[in-house]
Amino acid sequence: MDPSYGRYLGPHHSTEIELEAQPSIKTTRRRVFLDSDGNGVGEGHKVELVKEELQGVQQEWIYYKSWEKTFSEEQSTSLPGRGIDIVFVHGLGDSGGRWAKQVEDSGLLDEGFRVWTLDLATIKHF
Repeated sequence: MDPSYGRYLGPHHSTEIELEAQPSIKTTRRRVFLDSDGNGVGEGHKVELVKEELQGVQQEWIYYKSWEKTFSEEQSTSLPGRGIDIVFVHGLGDSGGRWAKQVEDSGLLDEGFRVWTLDLATIKHF
């Protein structure tokens, strides 16, 4: 079961691939399972975005990722975004990866912010 209708495995946006290829950018990918009421169950767990992660799954889930730039401890203490998370949410028919260009162009990562994007569940009545 893939509640993202294929977005989980890609294809990913070219700007997303370019952003994540930068050595100073740390990308974390996770998903959290949902109960029948649409509430998160347990903690999110790390994923690698491979087909095998879809096998045997009978539960709805939401995939999310974060991007953050790595800095030395000395550099990070003077950054205005240090320790602050920002969440970007996409619209219908899109994915969180669409935000990669805005994240990169905005300078948020250079300022020390960590940016989260999530792939919302498709329209469903729980």
